[in-house]
Amino acid sequence: MAIRGVLGKRLQKSDGTRSGVGIEVSGTPLLGNGAPSYFIEGLLHNVPSDQFGGSYQKTVENCWGWVNSSDAADLMCANGVHLLVRENTVTSWTVQGFIDFMQKTQQLWNQWK
Repeated sequence: MAIRGVLGKRLQKSDGTRSGVGIEVSGTPLLGNGAPSYFIEGLLHNVPSDQFGGSYQKTVENCWGWVNSSDAADLMCANGVHLLVRENTVTSWTVQGFIDFMQKTQQLWNQWK
């Protein structure tokens, strides 16, 4: 099973939402519309630097453990201006989108281990 970033233009959809870069596994989006890369970047930007290193496996486990033990309401976008997880704003991940991403990513990681 291969994971790859899927690059695409950010397009305005007819429902007013934006599409962007997502994550696919073997050609199938991790989530229905993917997870925009800037949300994933923001998520990892919150993780303290001491959680990275050792091995790729240890880094993933440390980062996911840190995020899962943190309060999603306190996470900030990488620019440090906007909350990462918040309803009704285009600059933030919806609460359900964040929860879905975390659950699907954990399922995928457990399948790979």
